[in-house]
Amino acid sequence: MTGWLAVAADIALRRPARDRLYRVQFTELQVTVGRGQPWELDGEVMGTTRSLKVVAQPGGLLLRIPPQSA
Repeated sequence: MTGWLAVAADIALRRPARDRLYRVQFTELQVTVGRGQPWELDGEVMGTTRSLKVVAQPGGLLLRIPPQSA
């Protein structure tokens, strides 16, 4: 299993994600990528973008992402 499916399985089965998760804490995060990527808000695809800024209240958000693809 790879990607989001593996992450979802780890969460559902309450097992350690080991090398599939990278944890960061932030109040503001700017992500910029080389080509447009789809982005979601509450599970709805909102469009594509090359840059996304996320501002969070401290302790108010837990974000799980798969590791960078090789």
